[in-house]
Amino acid sequence: MADYRKSSVHCHSTMCDGRNTLQEMASAACAQGLTTLGFSGHSYTQRDREYCMSPSRTAQYKATIAKLKAEIAGLKQELSNYKSVRGKLRTSDLERENAELRGKVQRYEDVIQRNNLWHFFRPRREKAAMRDDAR
Repeated sequence: MADYRKSSVHCHSTMCDGRNTLQEMASAACAQGLTTLGFSGHSYTQRDREYCMSPSRTAQYKATIAKLKAEIAGLKQELSNYKSVRGKLRTSDLERENAELRGKVQRYEDVIQRNNLWHFFRPRREKAAMRDDAR
């Protein structure tokens, strides 16, 4: 069941008597963290043409909503894929591995320094110095 505090289920767009487009309302709903958004429109009646949608406008309204649903479904899938990949990353393992590699590099550099071998590594050493300065 949807959390009513994160829902807005009666929204009118510029296609009838609202102030914003369907896309603007969908974007604003996402930005505000809403999980449910319900669009409402005044159905066509012969008597109240002033604020009601015409039959052609109703068709456009339905098509726009269908398009938005498809876009949102695609975004949800991308987000799900991202979360899946992100969840598989073992950040602590990567950090430990990076620390080990930094330690190895430091030991190699110490050996190179003690034996005065930097002239063999000059271009790389300059890059390493720049990298160390950036840390």
